[in-house]
Amino acid sequence: MKKILSIFLILCLISIFAAGCSDKGTSETGSNSPEIQESTNSAAESSSPEIQESANSAAESNSPKSQDSTAAAGGLDVDLTVMSSTMVYAEVYNMMKSPDYYIGKTVKVRGSYYASYYEKTDKYYHYVIIEDAAACCQQGLEFIWNGDHIYPDDYPEDDTIIEVTGIFGSYEEAGYTYYYLAVDEMSILE
Repeated sequence: MKKILSIFLILCLISIFAAGCSDKGTSETGSNSPEIQESTNSAAESSSPEIQESANSAAESNSPKSQDSTAAAGGLDVDLTVMSSTMVYAEVYNMMKSPDYYIGKTVKVRGSYYASYYEKTDKYYHYVIIEDAAACCQQGLEFIWNGDHIYPDDYPEDDTIIEVTGIFGSYEEAGYTYYYLAVDEMSILE
């Protein structure tokens, strides 16, 4: 019975990654820019309950609830830098699907830097891009670097590997709610 459940879970996870890779509502980078976040949210909500349940189960097995003892020691609630690429992708999916749980949590993440300009707001948005284990699907986690940082002078080039630690929060813009990390420091790793 355990073997059948394991096979089922593996098939569900494969379906999640395959569905995410073929989602025509997201951009090539998978970022949550204001321009595409609405279509990304609609696609996530329309996936089957079985896929959503298996993704949520995978993310919850390494969610902040299970990291509370680590959080007290290191000041982190969610450390995505110590998880496998599959778990990182599942956790970020869970952060986008159930963001209210993460509000106010300290999150550490590593990935590729990416900037995106949105003409309607005349602003640049900054992301850490996280790939899944197969490197076929990507999810962008927006961050706002606290302080007086000017783009492009103070920011790395796109595709530079960075690491940021910040507080997960939200803001309203153009009638939509967006989620981001408020970071004080960005480390360039490559």
